[in-house]
Formats: sequence, C-alpha cells, structure tokens
Amino acid sequence: PPGNITPVFPAAGLALAAVIIMGRNALIGVWLGSFAANFLSFIDGSMPSVHMGVPNVLVSAFIGIGAVSGAAAGSYLVRRLCGNESPLQSGRNVLILVAVGALGCCAISPSVGVLSLSLGGNIPWDQFNYSWVTWWVGDAAGTLVAAPFFLAWRRPQPFHKTAGRIIEMIVLGSVTLLACFFVFFRNIPFEYGLLALLLWAALRFGMRGASTTAVVIALLATVGASYGSSPFAGKTTNESLLLLNSFLGVTITCALFLAGMMEEQRRTDEKLGALNRALRQSEQKYRELVELANSIILRWTSEGKITFLNDFGLRFFGYAADEILGRHVMDTIAPPTGSDGSDLRQFMEQICTSPKVFEQNVNENMRKNGNRVWIAWTNKVVLDESGNVAEILSVGTDITERKRAEEQIRQLHEDLQRYATELERRVEERTGELAVARDRAEAADRLKSAFLATMSHELRTPLNSIIGFTGIILQGLAGPLNPEQTKQLEMVRTSARHLLALINDVLDISKIEAGQLEVACEAFDLRASIEKTAATVKPLAAKKSLSLQVELAPEIGVWVSDVRRIEQILINLLNNAIKFTERGYVMLTAKIVRNVLQISVADTGIGIHTDDFQKIFQPFRQIDTGLARNHEGTGLGLAICRRLTELLGGEIRAESRLGKGSTFTIMLPAKGGGTGSV
Repeated sequence: PPGNITPVFPAAGLALAAVIIMGRNALIGVWLGSFAANFLSFIDGSMPSVHMGVPNVLVSAFIGIGAVSGAAAGSYLVRRLCGNESPLQSGRNVLILVAVGALGCCAISPSVGVLSLSLGGNIPWDQFNYSWVTWWVGDAAGTLVAAPFFLAWRRPQPFHKTAGRIIEMIVLGSVTLLACFFVFFRNIPFEYGLLALLLWAALRFGMRGASTTAVVIALLATVGASYGSSPFAGKTTNESLLLLNSFLGVTITCALFLAGMMEEQRRTDEKLGALNRALRQSEQKYRELVELANSIILRWTSEGKITFLNDFGLRFFGYAADEILGRHVMDTIAPPTGSDGSDLRQFMEQICTSPKVFEQNVNENMRKNGNRVWIAWTNKVVLDESGNVAEILSVGTDITERKRAEEQIRQLHEDLQRYATELERRVEERTGELAVARDRAEAADRLKSAFLATMSHELRTPLNSIIGFTGIILQGLAGPLNPEQTKQLEMVRTSARHLLALINDVLDISKIEAGQLEVACEAFDLRASIEKTAATVKPLAAKKSLSLQVELAPEIGVWVSDVRRIEQILINLLNNAIKFTERGYVMLTAKIVRNVLQISVADTGIGIHTDDFQKIFQPFRQIDTGLARNHEGTGLGLAICRRLTELLGGEIRAESRLGKGSTFTIMLPAKGGGTGSV
C-alpha cells in the first residue's frame, strides 16, 4: 500500500555496480534516475505528497543526492579495501562488498532521503526511525542482490559449454523454480533448503550462477511475501519484509562468499597451473640445454666417480652412458700421463681433494680411441647439508685447435725473432751503404747546381752583348739595312732573348736548389705592382687577340713581402696562361681573405688532364712533350712558381678541366716569407 517500501530495492545495487564499473561518469545517471523515480512517485501518488510543485522537486533532488553519495562512497571504499581488484574475486572481497557496500554505505541514501521527506512534511517525525530502517533494509537487500549480478555478468568468465553442464544448468534452474513455488506460494517450510540450491549454483557455476539464482529467489520471495503466502509472513507486511530481508541477506551472503572462495581457488589453480607449466618448460629447457649444449657437462664425486655426462660429452669422448657412468675419471677421460711425460694421476687427485682451488683449469684429456685433446674446465663445487663436497659440476670446452694454433704461433714467433735479427743486420748494412750513396748524390747535386749557376752566369754575359749590339744595328746606328737584313737580325734578337729567358730559368732553379736564392721582406704597393706586371704581358695577349682582364679587390694596397719574387711568379703564370690559350681571355684577380693574399690567374686554354696534375710543378716536365710539340719552354716556369711561393711562406694550387681552361692560385700569408736565404 502507499507508504511502504519494497523489501528489495535493486536500484541501489545497480547504482553501486555502475559506479564501480564506470567510475564518476555514472554518478550523473544515478542522480537523474533517482530524481525521476521519486518525482514520479509524488505525481502518481505512490509517495504521500504534502506539497505539489517546487517542494516535491527539491525533495526528489535531495533524495537523488543521497543516492549518489551512497553509490560514490560505496564504490570508493570497496575499491580501496579490495586493492582495486574485482569485489567478486575472492571471499574476502565479497565480504567487503557486503559489509561496506550493502550494509555500511547503504545507510547514506536513507539518511538523506528520510530527512528530506520529513523536512518536506511527507513523513511524520515520529516515523523517522521506522522509515529509515525500512529504507535501509530495502537498499541493503537490493544491493546484495543486484550489485553482484551486474558485476558478475560484466566480467568475462570462462564457461565450458558441454552437454552435461547445460543439462545440469537446466536441472538447477528447474529445481530452483519448483522449490520457490512450494516455499513462497504454498507456504511449505523448506525455505532454508534454498540455501543448498544457492551453494550448488556457486560451486558449479561460479559467481554468475550464484548471483543469477539469488536474483530469481529474491524476486519470487518478494512476490510471495507481498501476497502473505510465504513462511516469512508476520503480523504486518513490513515485519514480513524484514524477515524476508534477513533470510535473503544470510543465504545470499553465504552463496556469494562461497562463489568468491571458488573464484579465488580457480585463480589460484590457474596461477599454479601457469607456474607448473612454466616450471616444466624451464625444466625442459634446462634439460635440453644440458643435453644438447655444445659443451661437455660432467658431474662427478669427490672420489673421482662419474655420475653424469651429457650427450655432447658422450659423443665427444666416444662412450655410451653405461660404459662410463660410475667409473673413475682416470683411465677414461683423463690419461695417466701427459704427452710431456707428466704424472696426471697426482694432478687429478689434487683436483678431487681440493676442487675449489681448481675452479678454472686446463688439462690434457683422452678419448676412448686414445686420441689426446685439451679441455678448458670450469668447476663448481656442490656441498651437502653438512658442508662437505657432495659432487663437482664441470663444464668443459675443447681447445685442442687453439692449443695447436698457440703452439704454431709460438713457433712462428722464435722464427720471427730470428728473421727480425737477420733483417735488422741487413738493414744496418744497407743503411750504411745508402748513407754513403746519399752523401755522394748530395755532393754531386750541389756540384751540379753550382756548375749550372756558374755556367748560366757566364752564358748570360755574351747573350746580353748579342742582344744589345743587335739592337744597335737594328736602330740603324751602324748604317742602313735592307728589309731582308732587318728581318734576319730581328730573328737573331728574338732567339737570343728566348735563350736568355731559358738560361735565367735554369739559373733561378739552380739557385733555389743550391740554397743560394735570397728573399726580401719589405712593404710595397701591391696594386701598382700587379698592374705593372699585367701591362708587361699585355702585348703578348694582344698579339694572340686575347682579352687580358685584371680585377683587384678594394683592400689590395700595401703588402709586406718580396715584390720582385711576386712579380716573377705572376709573369710566369701570365705567360703560361697566354701561351696555352688560343681564344677567349686571361683573367688576373686578387683579394685578401683572413689576412691571406689570394692571387688567381685563370684562362680559357687547353686545360690539364687529371693524370698530369702530379707533373706540372716538377722541374723540366712539360705536358706538351715530344719532337712535334706546339709550345716551347724548359718546363721550369711552374716549378719556379711553386718554389718561390713556398719560400715566401705560401702555397700554390691548380684547378683545371681538359679543354675548358685552368686556374692557378697563390696564397701568401701576411708578413709571410721573412728575410734571409734558403
């Protein structure tokens, strides 16, 4: 009738399960559901209403707050106490869910709800305690029935669908429905026999079976109690409901606790099964490792008796297991004497008596066929409970080939020392011979350079006379000449000048090699010097219709170096560029980069092949060689440029592409070269 509260309020259990599963996202849904249900109860008259409109809305809103608070507190405490595990995962967790979620936190919602109804005038204050208990019992029973049901069906649970289990499940359901009919609708006092059905469901079908059976029993018990036909019928309806709730609380708690214990046992069995599988796999791997390892694994007693030898060791030594197990290591895998005649029996006795001393050892062993082998052993002592040596575990590696290789290396090393001694003696003898030959060569070279310097000087004097007197005749100071005579004398003067240039080159290179060339270090006008040098060779370029371009950076001005040698280098580079260029241009550029003077001479001439780059700076070497060569010269120009550049403290570089032209660059540091002679 109006004013009574259902003995099983599943909404409380649904709210707790939802918050446990979904977290805070479910709280707004819990509040909306509670608010809507209570507000509709005011409208349809299920709940006595004193005020219509806003007061009822406020009361419904506060009741919703109570539902949210109870669900939130229950979820937090259950999770915290269960260690973030499922509340149905063990018997302990089930008791936490019952005590905290169903009994403890279910007191929050009736406290807020009954207080709101009393303040709103819907419940008299003298019925506060009675209403609170009725509400609390309904929420507790509803939580006990609904929360495990939703949580159990939310979690995945293995279920083996065999024909026998399906039949058993049908039988359990049928017996439960039949028993509930007789107990709750025919008033047969067999109510606690239903506990056996709950325990059957828990034992055979786990938490899902127990919670589902509990829902069915609670539903039918509530319906039967409302008709007054169940064993729980009392003087009043509320008394009947309280008796029913007590029955449901005891039976369902027992069933859920048993199901939790079974779940915990199942998980423990799974862990033990996994552990046993892992252990078996580990043992199998260990067995395979020992049996199939490419190492000798030997176990033997302190008396020398062999107790185990793995398959690799049996194959290595050539024994069957029954041939060697139980026998002494001597005269089986260890020979009595070594190849060098040493007594190995005494050595093996020392290992048996003091195995810890020989944790690492290398010794000679013997196969069944008598072949000798060398084994590197690692020995581990196994002690018994009394601390005495029970057995020795030895792992061996065949190092026979390594020992042979080491012996060969040692032999090769006595041989190498002998050869090194002989080679050292021969090197000393040859070094002495080379020193004598070097001294002779240096003396001859100095003599050659001195001879060239002297002869070049002696040759320049008559050549200058020839050039000078030929010029006087050509000027007509000695009388008039006919055209043919003028032509012939011009040829004489040209040849004499060419010969003088060759002699000057030979003289310069000779002085450099003889250490007689001096370089100066003084300030001069670099811009004027470069322009003067370019003007000197400009007629040669014009004669071949070549464009001679000069580009000087603004910073080109006063420089400290040997002006004569710089001009000599530039004249050689410009003459070379003009000589080997038939069309196009010759360009001279100068700039200063980080206190380094960079002067480049570029042309559009024949270029240089990559293979000839190593030759161009060597004395008396020309790219254009042979009797039919097109360009004259001694091959000393670039050699002189390199030597002079080095004397001035700089370097020269060349870049070229065959048929595209060449670029020669000299780089001289500021104040480079110094003064003195080289």
